[in-house]
Amino acid sequence: EDAWFGLNEGPSNSIGEVVFEPGPATPSAGDGSATLRVDDDGRASFGTMLYQGTPLSTITQLSYDSYSSSELTLASPTLQFDVDYDSTDTDTTYQGRLVSEHSGPIAPDAWVTNNPLAGRWWATREPGQSVCPQSAPCTWAQVLTVFPNAAIRDDDIQRGALLFRLG
Repeated sequence: EDAWFGLNEGPSNSIGEVVFEPGPATPSAGDGSATLRVDDDGRASFGTMLYQGTPLSTITQLSYDSYSSSELTLASPTLQFDVDYDSTDTDTTYQGRLVSEHSGPIAPDAWVTNNPLAGRWWATREPGQSVCPQSAPCTWAQVLTVFPNAAIRDDDIQRGALLFRLG
């Protein structure tokens, strides 16, 4: 069973796809990469459920490499977690995602190492959205201070993903 998956989270008539292919150029972590392709309405996600239940407080290092082609509109994927803001309570409702956006300039036709723990994070739903909205994102330290029991969601209905998303 493959631990990683790709999907279109956009409308059914949009392009949002994940393709595994060699390159581009020389990937810093090996021979191939997952390429996320979208149109104006598409949303492509590349993710895994391997980290379900991981307390955010235990994540002390986190990095990934991205590549943006100058042949297309320059964009970098976001890193997203399905989040449970208090993994010690009995609330199992979907609480949205915690999103880290690429910070800094996007280098065309080059691999760039991203360090989300040094960047800013915002929440897509409550209770995180009132503390870390997209208009005023939080640092990783702020997220951990306000939500010390937060974890990547852990349930059995296909939520609890770590995702790279474009679009």
